[in-house]
Amino acid sequence: MRKHLKKGILFISLALILTACNSGKVEPSSTDKNTKVETINNEESIKVAEDFEKILASGATIEKMKKFIDDNISKSDKDTVDKMVNELIKLQKENLEKEMEKFYNEQDLHTYNEINKSYEKVKSDLDEGYSFAGKTKYILAENIEDEKVANNIMKLFNKGYGLSNSEGSYYPVIDYKIMKENYIENINGMTADYLNIMTDNLDESTTVEEYLSVSISELKDRTLEYEEFLKNYPNSPYMEDVKIQYMVCIWKLVNPNIFDGMLDQNFKVVSELEEVYKSILLDKSHTVTHEAVQGITEFIDSKKGVLGSLDNMDDLMNISYKLHDRAAERIKELYLSE
Repeated sequence: MRKHLKKGILFISLALILTACNSGKVEPSSTDKNTKVETINNEESIKVAEDFEKILASGATIEKMKKFIDDNISKSDKDTVDKMVNELIKLQKENLEKEMEKFYNEQDLHTYNEINKSYEKVKSDLDEGYSFAGKTKYILAENIEDEKVANNIMKLFNKGYGLSNSEGSYYPVIDYKIMKENYIENINGMTADYLNIMTDNLDESTTVEEYLSVSISELKDRTLEYEEFLKNYPNSPYMEDVKIQYMVCIWKLVNPNIFDGMLDQNFKVVSELEEVYKSILLDKSHTVTHEAVQGITEFIDSKKGVLGSLDNMDDLMNISYKLHDRAAERIKELYLSE
């Protein structure tokens, strides 16, 4: 069983880099009746777009790009803001590995201890979860006692990164939450949906290490939400990110195991998962998810509900790999084909 769990990590490890740990969905176009909506000057927006192109051509740093966006977002139409946010995310991804390397050196333990001490002092003021992200992350940095560590963490946060905690260490992650907080009212639906997805995973990752860390019902909701995104936005620059998240969810749905609380002590599917399977099978609008669940439920029926034992999960693992691979193929066929 343990050797199969190690194989399963291959399907979820990429997502751990992108995410780590519950804010509600924010509709990008919703405004209070009493809210004053600024009218965007078209000429001004065009000028912002032109100036942004110059910044891109000059090889701007993350800090310079962020400052430009923050200074000009109110003058820009949503298409322009979408482009600017996309370019910022691209630049943050390109530099993420470099930022991560700073946390894996001889000072790593000291940094970890300083962050923990600050967290213990201010945890009641921070959002719950495995990550320090969004505007509250600055509370953590401001209360770190070691000035050098505090300055390094503040620099990281000012570049639009947050911190996530996994496997006894902290590592940088892109802070989608603060983008959502700052930009949600100025972007189009596709970008807003993406930031909602990535923020939810930042607040509460679908998996921690290889184990399911959300409820089975939440797993279903995320799976359907991600497929909906893939279906609605085939040309999105964020397709690969969402696809990775989706495939993590599919793996968990087609590979129920006792360690995730999806099987009982007799290796039978628990009632909550049974209800989730039934719900998905009744909804054929999410084709790939429906087909994957249909495949695993047919397998369960063929085994009369008993999916193995701690010493023998080979049949389940084989069908899980097959259904997972098939789902990836179907995503490509249905949503990624040109």
